[in-house]
Amino acid sequence: FEDSRGLAFETVDGAMIEDVVVSNITMRGIVDAPLFLRLGRRMRGPKGRPIGTMRRILIQNIVSSNATLLPSVIAGLAGHPIEDVRISDVLLHQVGGAPAAMAKLQPPEEELGYPEATMFGDLPATGLFVRHARNLELSNIEIAVAAADPRPAFRLDDVADADVFRVKVPAGVGFALKDVTGFRSFGSRTVPDRTLAGPFTGEV
Repeated sequence: FEDSRGLAFETVDGAMIEDVVVSNITMRGIVDAPLFLRLGRRMRGPKGRPIGTMRRILIQNIVSSNATLLPSVIAGLAGHPIEDVRISDVLLHQVGGAPAAMAKLQPPEEELGYPEATMFGDLPATGLFVRHARNLELSNIEIAVAAADPRPAFRLDDVADADVFRVKVPAGVGFALKDVTGFRSFGSRTVPDRTLAGPFTGEV
């Protein structure tokens, strides 16, 4: 991908996205989020259809350079999390340079919105924003910025069971957590080893 949108998986009308493997992709100059996973409930379809699912997604061996301010996004719904996502061997290089106020943003849920990476507006993370997810594994991931950025590298909201192994982040906050249970980080030079049963809100 070059000077284009990033990789997106989206289900908002009741579809199931399951058992997906993505590997060996290079991106340059992505104009929105390099990775965008969205489970919503617009529900334009037969009446009574249940909310969809997104689970068992494996993303590996990805390089993204010179992407915009938007981080990658994994965004489910309260009560309907995105499940079983594994991201490994990934380099996400962003332009950085966000204003300080962006680190404190509380993005809207936009449950009924059209799925696109810009739907939540500016986001309070440099590399990856995750909300309403369960069983997340992040390993061998580097977040890099061209200009210093006050936002945490990772922001996790309402996430259950997150394992983090060998990540590298810019100077500043590695992980900002909100209502996170079952968080473990280990083996990283720039993020301390922690085990948090939760629910936990704070920085790691």
